[in-house]
Amino acid sequence: MHTWQQHFSVFCALIRRDLKVIRFKLKDLLIDGLILLVIQVLNFGYFYPFLGMPENYIAPLFIGTALVEFLFHQGFMFSETIVYMIPRRGTSLMEYHLTLPLPKGWLFASYITGFMVEKIVATLPLIILGVYILDKPFADAQGSWFIFGLVYLLSIFFFGLFFLTIAFMYDYEWFRINVWSRRLSFFFNMSAMYLLWHVVYKTSPFFGTLFLFNPFTHVTEALRASLLGGSTYIPLYISIPVIMVSMVICCILLNKKIYIQLDPV
Repeated sequence: MHTWQQHFSVFCALIRRDLKVIRFKLKDLLIDGLILLVIQVLNFGYFYPFLGMPENYIAPLFIGTALVEFLFHQGFMFSETIVYMIPRRGTSLMEYHLTLPLPKGWLFASYITGFMVEKIVATLPLIILGVYILDKPFADAQGSWFIFGLVYLLSIFFFGLFFLTIAFMYDYEWFRINVWSRRLSFFFNMSAMYLLWHVVYKTSPFFGTLFLFNPFTHVTEALRASLLGGSTYIPLYISIPVIMVSMVICCILLNKKIYIQLDPV
């Protein structure tokens, strides 16, 4: 068997293991997804409009607040898990994985793939049923479900890659105490999750420009543009290249930090 075939075989074995774990957790994942669906449908279908939210804001903010915010928090939990798994003081699951006949790139790709599958399962009820139940705010959508699906897969992959990179950039104690306040708070708050980018730019060109340096602004706007269409959101021909460049930067940083964390000598 050729080397790449051996690597692919081990990679598939890791993915099958992850799928078995997800199948075991499937009931809980679906329950969590349905609970999230009920909460967000109540928020965007009743509470926010009652407080004065314009109807034309409901669909784009549903995508940003209900979907992207959820993935951001799930990505943070993923990075916490990875930080705990990195072998430092004793044995860990990752230490066992590193002994497998598999390059590190393939191993961490399996981690990201497992993350992607689990989050797709968890968010499917929110996306499909949420759009169906809210209905009216999405009635004038000019986008494509097919393009949205592709952008969504790219977005989840970026979340997995970004938070895997964050996990390897800092030691456990610093990560546990400081990573949210000193690193992730900027990415979380200075994005378009809770706001529409064009409204921010119209109100303050300075902050609108600052938001453009945040890849999560482009993730959120790309999801909105692909599903809702129209000229209101940052065009896909801008957002997608920014996301791709951000992925390349993450890969470069991750490769460097993996070497430092796992092969310090």
